Amino acid sequence: MGLVESNSIPLLAALEGGEVDIIFLRTDPPPGGPVQTRLLAVEPMVAVLPAGHPAAGAPVLDLGRLRDDPFILFPKGAGPSMFETTMAACRAAGFEPRLYQTAPQMSSIVNLVAAELGVSIMPASMSQVRVAGVVFLPLAPLSGIPQPTARLALAWRRGDTRVLVRNFINHAGPAVAEPQGTDETFPPAL
Repeated sequence: MGLVESNSIPLLAALEGGEVDIIFLRTDPPPGGPVQTRLLAVEPMVAVLPAGHPAAGAPVLDLGRLRDDPFILFPKGAGPSMFETTMAACRAAGFEPRLYQTAPQMSSIVNLVAAELGVSIMPASMSQVRVAGVVFLPLAPLSGIPQPTARLALAWRRGDTRVLVRNFINHAGPAVAEPQGTDETFPPAL
């Protein structure tokens, strides 16, 4: 089999079912299950705005400025952590986001923002996806709670000792430590 692109929940099911050998994951598998993980990165979440948005020129975005904007989000069923992290951040900023559209891939969300259909929040690494008409802004600190973050982990079936799997794990990079001061308010975004 070759490479497969999908969302975290279907990929996790494919891994557990033996359809794939290793996955990159943005959600935590159930503890004690058949999957083992290595945390590879924890990165800040950023706002994604159309270039013409009134807040697009700010060096840092106060999330409350988006209270009246329609949001384009990752579907909760495809990756609940990413969805819940965005909802929690907006609530901490004092508003309930107005969901306009969901999109199954983060690159699709960036393109929908470029088309001026709404705004979003996503991992900072997505700012490497260069799409004309989009601005990525760091989020201003939220009152009394940690900044929202996104996690990226490598996952494989527990006990899988095949050479292919071991080599991939060994070359994927070292594990990173959980950041200090994490808070249950923001589940790991994935």
